[in-house]
Amino acid sequence: MNSKRVVVATVLALASSGLSAEGVEIGLGYKGDFVGVLSGGARQTGGFLGNLDLNLDLDFDKLAGLGGFSAHFYVVGNHGFKPSEAVGDGLGSSNIEAPSTLKLYEAYLKQSLSERLSLLAGFRDLNADFYALESAGIFINGSFGIGPSLSQTGSNGPSIFPNTALALSSLYEKEDQYFRAGVFNAQAGDVDSPYGTQLVASFDEGLLLIGEFGLKSGAETMPRLLAAGVWTYSKKAPSLLAESSARALSWGAYLLGEQGFSARWTAFAKLGYAASDANAIRASTEWGLNLRQPFAARADDVVGLATAWTFARQGESEGVIELLYRISIANNFFLVPDLQYALIPGEIDPAFVGLLRVEISL
Repeated sequence: MNSKRVVVATVLALASSGLSAEGVEIGLGYKGDFVGVLSGGARQTGGFLGNLDLNLDLDFDKLAGLGGFSAHFYVVGNHGFKPSEAVGDGLGSSNIEAPSTLKLYEAYLKQSLSERLSLLAGFRDLNADFYALESAGIFINGSFGIGPSLSQTGSNGPSIFPNTALALSSLYEKEDQYFRAGVFNAQAGDVDSPYGTQLVASFDEGLLLIGEFGLKSGAETMPRLLAAGVWTYSKKAPSLLAESSARALSWGAYLLGEQGFSARWTAFAKLGYAASDANAIRASTEWGLNLRQPFAARADDVVGLATAWTFARQGESEGVIELLYRISIANNFFLVPDLQYALIPGEIDPAFVGLLRVEISL
């Protein structure tokens, strides 16, 4: 990094620190993936894709003396290569793949009613609160975010990246347990118009209701979490069964778990089930193992190995194995070499995908 960039980064950091004291926090981040299909897949090719994140948080307790009241605004910008077209898979080799556009992604108000209870209203990413594990979040394949048994439902997917929906959610926490509940617009974005900001306020497709209960304990370096969730759409959707004109109610459930075995080793597992004939995926599962500080001199590095599988209603299955090394170069600057082996249903050969992620935040 040259001297001009160091000066700019320093000025931004100081400005952000000063604003934070006044109740305003600004966050800027960028992820870029160099991706190549090394063998197999739909075709051997590669390219670059990127994701820009800009966050603005307002603490109205500091700004106006309104205790527990805050606002959040989140803008994303995506551009570049579409690796799923080259791989030919349905899981998504890169979790930042999206139409090339700049959009307002989240905008919500949050009120803390007590130390234990909070409410949120606005446009919100469902996976930021539900069906998520921190230890799974380091992986780059999209299946390690929200499980495909839920992510591949609805006419345009639920309220997850890259399209969010109007939501009302609550969180209740008590010592080592929590309960989350949310109601989301069933239509997230416009399937016919994926570019720019698409915040749909009508409820023509009904609602998506979700709840999650969890037990958690342990320090940050040794997490322990066990959670279960259920979800359902309020309106029936067309059945995917061949030659059927029936409609079916889409609903499902999931289990989550992560366990730290020491300050360095953490394992996780997720299992999801979709009960309806309206869903192409009937079940999905993801599990993996992370090793912090793989070398004595690399305290902030992480090595991860994980696998994910989906099981279609027609009996076909799809899977991926991912191996990565998250290297801490400097404060908030990471390089992530990544290798994925994708098993794809149909006549497409298994694909080896090589990826290098560059990640920086201010």
